[in-house]
Amino acid sequence: RYWRDWSSDVCSSDLNVDRARELFQKALDVDPFNPYVCHAYSLMEKKLGNDGKARSLLKQALDAPNPKVTAALVCSLGEIYTNAGNFTDARTLYKYHLQTASSRRHLPTEKDRVEVYLAAAWLEERHYCEFYIARDLLRKALAISPTSSLANVALARLEGRIAAKDNTSRPSSSSLSPLRSNSFSSSHWAGNRHNTTEAANIATANRD
Repeated sequence: RYWRDWSSDVCSSDLNVDRARELFQKALDVDPFNPYVCHAYSLMEKKLGNDGKARSLLKQALDAPNPKVTAALVCSLGEIYTNAGNFTDARTLYKYHLQTASSRRHLPTEKDRVEVYLAAAWLEERHYCEFYIARDLLRKALAISPTSSLANVALARLEGRIAAKDNTSRPSSSSLSPLRSNSFSSSHWAGNRHNTTEAANIATANRD
């Protein structure tokens, strides 16, 4: 947290940015993959408009040998991808790290995992219109942390959107609705464990 707060102070004051970069680099010379230094350094560069450098720093920490992966690293990189319109990269990033979250060093806390589920659900809802996939991701977050206020609020709001959409437009069997999970999106999250088909998704949507 110290590094993150310090990087924020640099961007909001008259502190010398070049000096800040020098200090960050010295810290990385000692520990090149330190997740806290990489994250704080990336925040400073992002606020200065250097998204390429910020992305490189986050990937440096995430691609380290035996990395310590935090939600801050994953969600910050996902945000950079999303802001650049690289939705597929963001989706792949979230999926990979959620599937690898069993390691003690990989999203080790409930809070870490819930934050990444929330980011993944937001991406599915807002940029892919995959409301049911988003709902499934939020339910997984709540299975981890049932009292998470963020996940509960997000799910309640999403349920309202789904209900409103169902009430205003009922798609015909020959049309494709944003509420219907297409086979690509479903298989993206299911991986090789399920052979999800369009028919199965439609049946699930109708039961819901």
